[in-house]
Amino acid sequence: MHRVVIAALLSILTCPAQAVTLYRCPGPDGTIIFSDHLCGPVHERIDVQDTYTPGSGLRESERRMLQQIEQREAYRSQRQDFREDRDRLYEERERADNLAACRNLDRLKALGRIRPADYTYQRRGLGCL
Repeated sequence: MHRVVIAALLSILTCPAQAVTLYRCPGPDGTIIFSDHLCGPVHERIDVQDTYTPGSGLRESERRMLQQIEQREAYRSQRQDFREDRDRLYEERERADNLAACRNLDRLKALGRIRPADYTYQRRGLGCL
């Protein structure tokens, strides 16, 4: 639940600035009408630049909380990257160790120091086949 709220807050607060075109037109009774599409033959085009900056409408405590949440999410992401790298290194090391053990078994078989049944059993266990 908190992640959904955080994602919604971050998406709202990180919206890029956008230009909006408005049209100012006189109404039938003389009032001024603002619209985002043409509203008559007599109109005045107004280009409005949205100057919203993320977090500008937040209190200081809310801004600190949002900053802490962003830091926590960045830390979690770094930890996840570290875990993935560590797991990949462990898998590579295990493959290298198994390959060395397979070569050692081949050498022992060539020297006649291991029985054929043990050789086959151990190769299967190491995934050498």
